[in-house]
Amino acid sequence: MIDSADPELCMRAAGAIRSIPNETVLDPLSRLLTHSNLRLRITGIESLAMIGEDHLKTFGLKCLKLIEPLLSDENEDVRHNANYWYGALKDI
Repeated sequence: MIDSADPELCMRAAGAIRSIPNETVLDPLSRLLTHSNLRLRITGIESLAMIGEDHLKTFGLKCLKLIEPLLSDENEDVRHNANYWYGALKDI
């Protein structure tokens, strides 16, 4: 569902799978980070950050590394969101 052509369905899927406490959800969520839809890229950032926050000791660093490239995204909203969540995770 996260790869659906329907952005709303993708967002719902991201919300659902971020509650799964398993590293296997990182790959599908990371695919959102390169999506052409701005809202889905931001959803990907937020979802990875929330997972990273909840599971910092096990795979929080992987979440940080996935978010890091978006700190220099061409879109200001994506950069701002990535910066906020990256900083929040890094400060934990």
